[in-house]
Amino acid sequence: MPNFELQPQRPVPITPSKILVVEEEGLIALDIENHLLNLGYQVPGIADTGSRAISLVLESQPDLVLMGIRLKGEMDGIEAAAKITAHLNIPIVFLTAFADPQTLDRVKQVSPFGYILKPFNAVDLQISIEIALHKHCADQTIKQQNIWLHTILESIGDAVVATDNQGLVTFINRVASSLTQWEQVEALGQDINKVIPLISGIDKTVIENPLKAVLRDQKSVALPDNTYLITKNQEEIPIDDSAVPILDNQNQAHGAVIVFRDITERLKANQQLFHHAYYDALTNLPNRELFIDRLQHLINLGKRYKGHPFAVLFVDLDRFKMVNDSLGHPIGDQLLILTAQRLQQCLRPTDTVARFGGDEFAILLEEISDIDHACMLAERINRDLEAPYELGQYSLFHSASIGIVQGDSRYRLADELIRDADIAMYKAKTNGKGHYAVLMRRCIFKSRGN
Repeated sequence: MPNFELQPQRPVPITPSKILVVEEEGLIALDIENHLLNLGYQVPGIADTGSRAISLVLESQPDLVLMGIRLKGEMDGIEAAAKITAHLNIPIVFLTAFADPQTLDRVKQVSPFGYILKPFNAVDLQISIEIALHKHCADQTIKQQNIWLHTILESIGDAVVATDNQGLVTFINRVASSLTQWEQVEALGQDINKVIPLISGIDKTVIENPLKAVLRDQKSVALPDNTYLITKNQEEIPIDDSAVPILDNQNQAHGAVIVFRDITERLKANQQLFHHAYYDALTNLPNRELFIDRLQHLINLGKRYKGHPFAVLFVDLDRFKMVNDSLGHPIGDQLLILTAQRLQQCLRPTDTVARFGGDEFAILLEEISDIDHACMLAERINRDLEAPYELGQYSLFHSASIGIVQGDSRYRLADELIRDADIAMYKAKTNGKGHYAVLMRRCIFKSRGN
């Protein structure tokens, strides 16, 4: 893999570096100029006051300024350097005979690239200049890298937040600002748990921010599924993310970065796919696959724990084909939709009604006291189904044949229960429309109708 890291090395200049000399003593300034010229540098000018130094800097745009601290006029070299560096990115090297603490404290505020004590020789001067130019070049490289990285982090589509080793925010890109509803400037210095509070989408319990775990364990961490971000305006947004430590040369974490994204649209797409896969398009009821999944879960639960009685009802509409053949499929579809609604109204929230296709439905009754509960439901279903259906100019009546079987230890697979409920349904049909039949042990039927 190619290495695109920018190297902090000063390129060889096509023309010699321009060094501006600022010194109050004219003879000393000329001597310094002579040394610089002999060393191969250019000297665009000499200044003995702070104001003249600033003027020459603006005119000549030197690569470096050799600045004396004591100058003629009201402005000294430190003040002049502060004004220059506030507006121009030019390195300053101080030339002075003063090394007292007060002077040094003032000099530090300007962040010079060098400090040469008088007297000095040509070698000292050249070394200080070259080190300052190299350091300035390295600083510029780092600044360019930071700008480059900042631009990338601001341009990517994911939210990015960085913290120091105390978990305080040091960087937040625009996407993260928009997602968390924290202004970028406002978020800086805040605790990560305040900017990115997380909860479980299942039980609303607080989830530890992964950055805290990264800083503690010094390894990458991903969020668990069903994690929600609480925005500053108290909105809940589903996210996924990963967090990694920022390691120094000693492999110690001195900060961490979290990258996360809003997965609302992804969840919607997944829900739509799930709905297409497990729900009937016409009636919006669960389909055969989802019904079998829930039924198998109850069977498996009954194997592990006793006391979970349930029953399956197989419902087949009587003479529905006649409606389709005589009135057409659009009327038949409307009748199926209304039938599905009436079946749902007969059930408890814990029960399931599914459309198996055509005019066949199945019902899963959970936590029933005995088989009589299922029988009473079958009677209610037929009473409700026999009420007239007003479909445009038509007033339709119909009923259902219902097969019932109770789940017990005989059954291992959902298909076995559905098979027996289907057998019971056909037994009910032999007794006429609007009947139900219960398949008991040893294939004994209990039937009843209107």
